[in-house]
Amino acid sequence: MTATLPPTAKPHSDLGLDSRDVVGRWLDSTPASYAHRIVIYREDRKIFLERTMLADGSSGKEELVESKSPHGMRFDPIQRSETGDHYLLVSSGDLELRDSHGLILTVPKTGESR
Repeated sequence: MTATLPPTAKPHSDLGLDSRDVVGRWLDSTPASYAHRIVIYREDRKIFLERTMLADGSSGKEELVESKSPHGMRFDPIQRSETGDHYLLVSSGDLELRDSHGLILTVPKTGESR
């Protein structure tokens, strides 16, 4: 059976929903009161990290710089921090939050489809 759109509905591509190339999705639930979803995606030849708070739906995004590392794909914020904060996408698909001293937190990938 093929689904058809009602005359007033627009396909995802018309709504701009297909313009993002999602690298991955993760769920950071520690601590629970600050639980948020993380999405890294490419759009218009740039790469972004978007955080959405689960409690209230508020969100924010930051532009990243992508590079290869011996341990996986590394993502550094365009606005670099003094402590060297960055993200590392490891072979398991999990996202590591790191700084110049090492691992801070590992965030598990979600089962959501791209």
